[in-house]
Amino acid sequence: MNLGRFLSNDSAFGRLMTKIGTIVAINVLFVITCIPFFTVGAAFSAMYHCIFEMRRAEDPINPFRAYWRGLRKNFVRATLCWLAFAGPGSSA
Repeated sequence: MNLGRFLSNDSAFGRLMTKIGTIVAINVLFVITCIPFFTVGAAFSAMYHCIFEMRRAEDPINPFRAYWRGLRKNFVRATLCWLAFAGPGSSA
């Protein structure tokens, strides 16, 4: 068995590991952007944006660029929705 061919990015193993690495990077970015409580809604929105973009793309995506694009695109709307959702529950 040729180990170089098994570990190449074009093999099934290489594609699987690329997807796993992308998902790990998206989750790390999600955790970092959830640290300030009011950005949780925007972080959820950016995470879903990245996952859907990853599913649509045939080539591997840059998770950092896609995450920040999704965060900027949906920040105001998602943050307002999150604050409206979390506001009544946190006053109890």
